Amino acid sequence: MNKTSKMRPVNQPPGHYLKLYFSKKGGIHHLFHKRRIDSLLSYVEPGSSLLDVGCGSGVLLYLAHKRRGCEVSGADIRPECVKYASGVCKDCKVYCTDVLKMKLDKQFDIVVCSDVIEHFTRDERGKILSVLDRHLKKGGRLILSFPSLRYLRFVEPLLKVYRRITSPGVVFDDEEFHALVSFKEVQSRLRGYETIKKASCCLGLINMVVLRK
Repeated sequence: MNKTSKMRPVNQPPGHYLKLYFSKKGGIHHLFHKRRIDSLLSYVEPGSSLLDVGCGSGVLLYLAHKRRGCEVSGADIRPECVKYASGVCKDCKVYCTDVLKMKLDKQFDIVVCSDVIEHFTRDERGKILSVLDRHLKKGGRLILSFPSLRYLRFVEPLLKVYRRITSPGVVFDDEEFHALVSFKEVQSRLRGYETIKKASCCLGLINMVVLRK
């Protein structure tokens, strides 16, 4: 998250996103989240070693392990999410760390960072991309996703109202600082990477980019 902004303590249930993925009671929100996760999963090569940075409840770890046969690891700043994700995917290692300071002892075939970098300032985003690069093997894939302008301008304000009504008192992990991230910014900071895919999902609300190191 953006370290310079005043933030309310997040008390979102650690299993929120995994339960939302599997529960059809979430309606449109369930469909949106499921489509986003499934789109990310479609770019994951079977049998790869994968690191999900900002793994939250561990839903992508679980799916990549079960459906793609991946060796999975995760990282998140919230201890309660680390504990929850470790229980969801018992064959994985989940690290409790700040993405800006992350320094693991291995590199991975695939590094995923989904809906994380938009919560940081431009300078911080540059540092994060450098951190992700250090944890990716040569020839590996970096998979990023971030909200589009359409999402930030039209959907996010409505979502905040909806949550205040349906989940009073709950502070979600995506409610504070949000910056607009562009494909051009990502590509300019990762010189030498090959762009495999630029895409959007969820009716253009989420942008995704897959790059090879």
